[in-house]
Amino acid sequence: YRALDGVPGVRRAINRLQQRRYERLLKELQVLVVNSPLDGKFRMSGGTLLGYHREGRLLPWDCWDIDFDIEAHHLPELAATIPLLLEAGWRQRVTWFNNDGDVAMVRLIRKFVGLDLVIAYDRDDQSVSWLFSKRDGVWLHADVRLPIASTQSVDFLGPTWPAPYPVHPHLAPIVGPGSGPYPHRP
Repeated sequence: YRALDGVPGVRRAINRLQQRRYERLLKELQVLVVNSPLDGKFRMSGGTLLGYHREGRLLPWDCWDIDFDIEAHHLPELAATIPLLLEAGWRQRVTWFNNDGDVAMVRLIRKFVGLDLVIAYDRDDQSVSWLFSKRDGVWLHADVRLPIASTQSVDFLGPTWPAPYPVHPHLAPIVGPGSGPYPHRP
């Protein structure tokens, strides 16, 4: 793709192709997870949640990974679901650990779409997770503390997904004031 970066319209065409791939994989993932031990034990998060909440659609610039969070006490269900994901063609890329040696994030990939499963731990009446990002060739991580939220079901790109409720307090510490809701969203 980098060789084509300067060609007008190529980046937009690649993103449209990637969006269609993302949406197809998201729908396949929903069917797979509903029939797994992880059903009902994960929630949309990150850019996936922001797209639903703020835009009412997939964010065109964030179609390279699907973001979910899972509470740490559901790690056994995640472990039981990983083989099902591998059978469906997902490949496990990396497992991140926090400084205490706890699993912080599991990343799988399929057809150029990442699946980021961020593990949230209950600490001091907050949900604590660790986000990882590569900036200028250096891996950085952030300790994110969010209010513990209940879960609601939301319709997004066809299937129904679990999402934190209320959504805005869950997004604001990560995204800032730009995480306001799309009209008609709670």
